[in-house]
Amino acid sequence: MAKRKLLSKPLLSWWVPYWSHCAATNRQWRRLFNLPSFFRILIGSCVCCFVIVLCFRLAFPLMPLANLRWLLIQIPGLFLAFYAMSWVHRAIPERVSVFEDCLLIQHGESAIQIAKCNVTDVRVVVFSIDAIRVRIWYDHKQRRRCRSFGLAREIRIAQFEEALGLTCSVLDARTRVQEIR
Repeated sequence: MAKRKLLSKPLLSWWVPYWSHCAATNRQWRRLFNLPSFFRILIGSCVCCFVIVLCFRLAFPLMPLANLRWLLIQIPGLFLAFYAMSWVHRAIPERVSVFEDCLLIQHGESAIQIAKCNVTDVRVVVFSIDAIRVRIWYDHKQRRRCRSFGLAREIRIAQFEEALGLTCSVLDARTRVQEIR
């Protein structure tokens, strides 16, 4: 794939709506921070620290151990820092930009660049006027991958389809949403 010019302007750019961003982010962080894995990591860390301290104590019997009480604060403190980062991660949504040759999805320090020539299918599902989900299937390293995100309220489907340069299959799910409510 040819390198994109650094100063080229996107044809279309938006922040992913909160309803789309927060649900996916909550699933990611919940998978990472579930209670059983937290206790397994905490117990494993304590056992490893105990073994290391015991080995050092046997090798150096006069070594002072007064500063090791801070380990009891540092290990849970690390989880607290990760938990705080999860809230920052939830507060800042993804940024989607459509360029003439690719689609760029940025979130935090990570970015996904999808070349338009690798896109195999685009599906747009309309749940309501302000809840439109886009799902893009693309080929990456000989595998088919899927990425979904919400379309901002101010962007029309025709405008997105024109900027993407591909035909999108549009599904209307408004009646299904009304049945659920």
